Amino acid sequence: MGSGVRWLLRLIISYFSCMTEKILKKYFKNEPRLEKLLHLVEPHYDEANLPNHNMNHIAQVLYRALTILETDKLVANPSILIAATLLHDIGYTVVRRKKGHEEAGRGISEKLLNEAGFDTTEIEKIIRVFTVEVRDGGSIEGDILHDADVLNMAGYGSMYYFFVSLYEYRGFPDSTDELYDLDK
Repeated sequence: MGSGVRWLLRLIISYFSCMTEKILKKYFKNEPRLEKLLHLVEPHYDEANLPNHNMNHIAQVLYRALTILETDKLVANPSILIAATLLHDIGYTVVRRKKGHEEAGRGISEKLLNEAGFDTTEIEKIIRVFTVEVRDGGSIEGDILHDADVLNMAGYGSMYYFFVSLYEYRGFPDSTDELYDLDK
């Protein structure tokens, strides 16, 4: 990748991080548990050091989720949405593949949400948003999270994210795979 492309990607990531921080301040003011959760979540993503499912990705998805929430004037619980967005890919820090990452994140999420001060009912709802409702349309928070995550993947660097995800999942195609056997 050329230095110009790397520079542009860093600039875009910085923009999303700054905008997300600016937007989050008003939510943190009303809900200090969210700020505490953010500080609890960051080390997990940072220590995993994943190329795609990291705090930059979380910031970008969060920015999009809050933009959807505010622009469309939807009636949703912003605390549930923000918490679910912060945690939606935490399972990748344990299981580095798409299948099963949501379930793998359940235990970590329960612990972090509890430590941040969320009650049992809220914890169950937040986890349900990113494990079930993000796929089946069971709540407005799940729908927003789904749309924000998809928009992030389809954004400025969708091919970049495609290849980075392949690398992260250790799933580069192998020419010996039956799928690539053109004689069949």
